[in-house]
Amino acid sequence: MGTYNASKFAAEGYSQALKYELAPSGVDVILVEPGPFGTNLIGSIAQEDRKEVLADYAELKTAQNQMLENFGVFLQSDDAPSPQMVVDEYLKLAETEQGKRPTRTQVGIAHGVDKINELTQPIQDNIINELGLDSVLK
Repeated sequence: MGTYNASKFAAEGYSQALKYELAPSGVDVILVEPGPFGTNLIGSIAQEDRKEVLADYAELKTAQNQMLENFGVFLQSDDAPSPQMVVDEYLKLAETEQGKRPTRTQVGIAHGVDKINELTQPIQDNIINELGLDSVLK
């Protein structure tokens, strides 16, 4: 899961940089952070080739398999959120006035991401202000 998580962090970091770099051009860069939705992501995970290496990580692999199985069952249930929620949020953001769009928008089951955003965005905004870059972002 490390590569998957690292790619998420990379996309967030790059989007954050683009937000600041493109703001003077009038381009809004925003992050939409969907929670788990029923896609074929779990089914597309390739099986590992080096089974002998994985033997050292059997406990971790068991936990990962259990997590993926739980997600799979949940996402097939009647309680699973509809992917339409993501589409609707994109449309809402597209209709939001330029410059008024939030940097991050969490959609669906949050798993605490909404709380992390509430805590970290003001810190990032403050850093931009302290560096004197706030005028560039207006």
